[in-house]
Amino acid sequence: MKTFAAALLALIAWGDGPVRKAIHVPCETSGPACGEALQAAIDRAPAGLTLTLEPGKVYEGTIVIRPKRGADAETRLTLTTRGWIDTGRGWDGLVTPADKPRLAVLRGAPRSNAAIDIRNGPAGGHVDLVGLAFDATPPAGQGEVIRIGSGKETSAANLARHVSIRQVLIQGSREFGQKRGIAGNGQDIAISQVWCEEIFIAGQDTQCISAWNGGKRVRVDHSYLAAGAENILVGGAPTASAEMHPEDWTIEDNILHKPLRWKEDGRNRQVKNLFEVKFVHGLVARRNLLVNNWSSAQDGKAILLHYTTNGPCPHCGGLRDVVLEDNVILNSPGGISFQGYSYQASHRSGEKLLRATVRNNYFVLTGAGSHRAIAIGNVLGRHDI
Repeated sequence: MKTFAAALLALIAWGDGPVRKAIHVPCETSGPACGEALQAAIDRAPAGLTLTLEPGKVYEGTIVIRPKRGADAETRLTLTTRGWIDTGRGWDGLVTPADKPRLAVLRGAPRSNAAIDIRNGPAGGHVDLVGLAFDATPPAGQGEVIRIGSGKETSAANLARHVSIRQVLIQGSREFGQKRGIAGNGQDIAISQVWCEEIFIAGQDTQCISAWNGGKRVRVDHSYLAAGAENILVGGAPTASAEMHPEDWTIEDNILHKPLRWKEDGRNRQVKNLFEVKFVHGLVARRNLLVNNWSSAQDGKAILLHYTTNGPCPHCGGLRDVVLEDNVILNSPGGISFQGYSYQASHRSGEKLLRATVRNNYFVLTGAGSHRAIAIGNVLGRHDI
C-alpha cells in the first residue's frame, strides 16, 4: 500500500492553493494498489489537471471518471504516461505493440466490464487519454476496455462529451480475446492513432469501436483496428430515445484488418465483416484500407450498410447520408452490401436507407463467395443509392 499512501500524500499537498497543471500518480508494484491510487487522484483532481502514470507499470481496477465541476471542451482531465512524447500527427504518431514497454498500462478489475468508465452527466466527459496501453479484462475479456457513457441514456444533454483517445494501445488476449475496445456512446469523440488488436470472444459479436445509443460527432482516423465480428459497428441495439440516434461520423485513413492466422487456429471469432453501419444520420468513410475477410458468421461482404436493429426500435431514425469514397478493399469474397430495411418485420420503423453515395473505391475480391462489389437488397420506398 506504499503506492496508495504516496498518492494520498501528494493529493493532500494540493490543499486549497493554486491548481497544479500536472500530478504524478506513482506505482511501485503493478496491481490493484496502483489502480486505487489512480482512482483517488481522479476523484480529487480538478478539471483541467493532467495525471501522469508510471511507464511499464499496470494500474489494475475499473477507473471511474465522473463529471467534474468546471469541465468543458478546453478544460479537460488528461491521463498520460509520465515522459510520453507526442510522436506526431497522422501515421507518424500511431502507437504499436513495440511501444508498450514505454507506456503505463491500465487493466480492468477481474470480472468487471470496463477498464475506464467515463460517466454521463451535464458535465460528463471532458477527458483526454494520451500515450497509454490497455490490457484485456480478466478472466474472459468481458465488456469494454474504454466505456464512454452508459449506453442507456435518454437525453443528449446528459451524454459524456469531448473525449479524445490518442496514441493508445488496446490489446485483447490471444487466449480469450476481449469483447469490445471502445464503446463510444457519448458525443464529440475523437479516436486517433489507436492500435486495437485481438478483439474477439468465441461465438460473440465483438468490435474495436462501436456505438448504438449516442455516438454523435465521432471521428476515427489513423488507427489500426483488428476485431472478430465487426471492426467498426455503428448502430445495432435499439436507442433509448429519439435523441440518441448516432450521427455525424467521420472515419478516415484507417486500417481495418483481420489476421489470416485467425482462419487457422480453430477458434470461433464470429467473423462477419470489416465495417458495418446499421443506423446513423451522416457518415463519411474515406481513404480506409480494409484487408482480409471471409465467409464465416456471414457470407463475406466487407462493408454492410444494413438498416436494421437487434430488436424493435421505435426511436431508430434510419440509415441516411452515407458516403463511401476512396477506400481500398482487399482479399474479401464480397464488397459492399446495402439493405434498406430489416428482414424481421417486428424490427422495422418508418425510416429506411436514404442517400448513400459510393465512389472511387477499389476492390480485390477473392475467396469463396459472391465476388460482387455491390449487392443491394430490400431497398424500397424512399431511397437513393
